[in-house]
Amino acid sequence: MRHSCPCLYGRTASLPAVQQLAEKRFGIPAFGLREGGLIGTPPTVVARLHELQDMGFGQIVLFTHDRGSDETLGLLAPEVIARL
Repeated sequence: MRHSCPCLYGRTASLPAVQQLAEKRFGIPAFGLREGGLIGTPPTVVARLHELQDMGFGQIVLFTHDRGSDETLGLLAPEVIARL
């Protein structure tokens, strides 16, 4: 199975700003931010990704809240992808 969803993550202190930007970019129902988005710190996102894997999802497409800034990608590789 394949799942696509907005992915928002950051350090705990930055989460309100991350969520605000994500709401601006992905707030319409078609994106499913509230229903299926990955929101939280890297450990929270990793835990949710493991749940999706356990449900049988083999491919997950992520849309980052900030269109893949260096800061976000710097968290994604070592703190999310490396833990899958």
